[in-house]
Amino acid sequence: MDGGIVKWLITMIIEDLKQLVVVRSDTQTFDGIEYRRSSKWPYFERFGKRLHRAVWEWHNGPIQSKFQIHHLDENRENNQIDNLEMISEKEHKQLHQIGKTKAFKKRMTTCAQCGNQFEAVHAKYCSTACSTQAWRKSGAINEWRSCVICGTQYVVTSKYRKTATCSQKCKGQLISNTKQNGR
Repeated sequence: MDGGIVKWLITMIIEDLKQLVVVRSDTQTFDGIEYRRSSKWPYFERFGKRLHRAVWEWHNGPIQSKFQIHHLDENRENNQIDNLEMISEKEHKQLHQIGKTKAFKKRMTTCAQCGNQFEAVHAKYCSTACSTQAWRKSGAINEWRSCVICGTQYVVTSKYRKTATCSQKCKGQLISNTKQNGR
């Protein structure tokens, strides 16, 4: 591949990755802006602006009056756009009072990840495993790193992986270097 094309492709990938929500324990970054977990509410905020609302507005425009943004999987840390929906304040209130009232009934639905049928009140995935798999597939927990051997930039499909090298070749070199320094 031509060096200019590779550089352009990497630039485009980096621009796309900037739009993803990067998750950390008490902070999340979206569009280059860091949001902190609120001390008052179970949401991520910056200057009173909630992250899930910012993600929705970035993708879909302003939130309509008397509407709210709901986390489909009920996980307020999962602020991916495919986990958010805009619903009326009344419907949102009813959703969160399901244990207290019989506002919504269970219905058969199809898991967005595996395609299995399951019964739920309001869910996109049939299990936590499917939700996690979809989250990983979305690239939300991907991370760019520099190889400690050759310096090449590479993407790790889970920021929780401890990889330090871009390839098996570099991994072998790292192990060899470690053994030589350890003696």
